[in-house]
Amino acid sequence: MEQFNRNRALDHGDIDNGRIPGRSSNHEIHVSATSQMKLIPDSCVIDVCLTSRKDNTNDVKESFSKRFEYIKQLLDHFGVQDCTSYKQMTFKDNQYILEGRLNIHFNDLTLYETVCNILVEKLDGGVSISEPIFYHSSSQLNDARRTVARDAVRLAKHKAIEIAEQLKQVVGRPISVYEDESTITNNNTSQSITKIIHKTLISKVNCVFELKCL
Repeated sequence: MEQFNRNRALDHGDIDNGRIPGRSSNHEIHVSATSQMKLIPDSCVIDVCLTSRKDNTNDVKESFSKRFEYIKQLLDHFGVQDCTSYKQMTFKDNQYILEGRLNIHFNDLTLYETVCNILVEKLDGGVSISEPIFYHSSSQLNDARRTVARDAVRLAKHKAIEIAEQLKQVVGRPISVYEDESTITNNNTSQSITKIIHKTLISKVNCVFELKCL
């Protein structure tokens, strides 16, 4: 579990306690609220492995290159640029063996499915595709943090308004808004294709609003 104790002001559920402070100034209302969001991964990474075996170096290079270049062209066609490739030739049992691996990152899971399906259909048994490892991109997490924090503030203001109405008061401008806690938890540990990891983001805020008489 990742946890961030920020205690910072925000730009702009589950709800915790709201209170009116018992002090000389009774023109403020203090409320807290918690919001949460479940987030499905938006990215994944796979390894595509190729192997060619031939009696001479020219044949093994030609056989390997045809499949390797086909994969590269397919990735270029779909605009997949985050790819790292490795190649290695060995000699064993009187044969030349050329092996390669492409480490491919997808930021679109639909595109990942499309590319993998084409590779399985077009290439022979000399090509294997690893199970995908799903993950959340940093941009997705940052956007989600902002969204869940804004929602917590919205819930806090709504609570303040409800309390003020009971007291025949109205809520005025915000005096202070702080995010006391921001946590991210993994909901499972499996990375198989049938159980995609998702995260839960939780934001807790404390807000102080001006309280006015009707």
